[in-house]
Amino acid sequence: MACVWYGFSADCHHCRDQVRTGAEIGAELVNNISREENISMLPVEIRKPIDKATPLFAQAINDKEKLECVFSFYRMAQSGGNELYFKMKLRDALISNIRFFYPNSLTHNEVQPQESVSFKFASIEWEHVIARTSAYMLWQNVAY
Repeated sequence: MACVWYGFSADCHHCRDQVRTGAEIGAELVNNISREENISMLPVEIRKPIDKATPLFAQAINDKEKLECVFSFYRMAQSGGNELYFKMKLRDALISNIRFFYPNSLTHNEVQPQESVSFKFASIEWEHVIARTSAYMLWQNVAY
């Protein structure tokens, strides 16, 4: 999965997108929508290696910078190559949280440090590129 931001991309190992009205549900990739009376959204969360984008994310959270985020999902095509099959777009996104994961180098020397970046957003769009279907939602209570 790749996250395109300001013309460069960062490889993401994990993405969590939750929409909830009740108890929080956690998983590798969650895209859960439920409704009792009003929909309650949670930030989209990506997990990626610490890399050249890390300082830029830190600057963006400090500056309350509004971002346009496009998350592109690829899978193995029947022909053997990668194919773009799904996109998730965030508009007027703000970084709401950055967490760092530093493994113990004595016991987990093969694991690289990672960061988790959470985005609040004004709107989200899901698009299945192959099937040409899409959905769009607004997050009504985002405080800028």
